[in-house]
Amino acid sequence: MAVAVAAMTAFSLPAMAATTTPAGKSPQLMTDQPLPPSCVTVRPEKRGIHTWTFHIDNGCPTTQRVNIELSFRPDSECLIVPAESTLDWKGEIGLANQFEGILAC
Repeated sequence: MAVAVAAMTAFSLPAMAATTTPAGKSPQLMTDQPLPPSCVTVRPEKRGIHTWTFHIDNGCPTTQRVNIELSFRPDSECLIVPAESTLDWKGEIGLANQFEGILAC
C-alpha cells in the first residue's frame, strides 16, 4: 500500500498557488543563487498537457531578474521583469516535470 501511494505522489501535479518557493524547500541550500525579493511572485498556470505559462509579478520599484526553476528539464533563461509589471513566460514541460520556484539571477 505504501509503495502505491508513493508512486502516485511522485507523479502528482504541483499546486497552483502563487509562491516564490515550494513549501519545505530552501533553494539557497541547493544553489548559490539568492531568492528574489518578496515583492516578486510567480503564478504557474497549466494550459495543456505539455504547456505551462508562468506569470511573474514584479511589485518592486526596481527591475528584477529571475530564473524559473523546473525539475527534470532545463530551467528558464534569466528573465528581466520591469518594475511594477507582469511578465509571462511559456514553458514546454512534460507530465513528470514540476515547478520548483524562482531564484534571482
